Amino acid sequence: MDFTAVLKIASVIIVSLGGAGAIIVALTNFIANKIAKRLEDKYQLKLDKELEKYKATLERRTYVTKNQFDLELETYRKITRGVFEFTVALNTTIEKKDYPRNEGKSPDKKIEEESYIYHKMIIKASNLQELLYANAAFIPKQL
Repeated sequence: MDFTAVLKIASVIIVSLGGAGAIIVALTNFIANKIAKRLEDKYQLKLDKELEKYKATLERRTYVTKNQFDLELETYRKITRGVFEFTVALNTTIEKKDYPRNEGKSPDKKIEEESYIYHKMIIKASNLQELLYANAAFIPKQL
């Protein structure tokens, strides 16, 4: 075998291995890209599911918070109305300008009128107390 024959055989082997190597590198690159894409899609799906779950939780909290706010606002309106009604009843019971009441009337009429005003105030106070007890869960302790 002469040197040129050896050179031809070596070049054929190098070219054939180089072609196969290029094919192997290309095939490996293609498979690696496919696997990476699948893993990325799988991870993205997991993240999307978690994001949707979080959004749903936030929407529920917002809905509950809005409903709770509306309920508490209505409760405070009722309590405020009860306090004002009681205050009005109390003020009409103890105003100085009304005493002595009905001086010209008989003592029985005076007692009856005073008793009516007093009972009206007691009913308002009772209504306010029931309203406060019914809505005690919404009233903070720091009052």
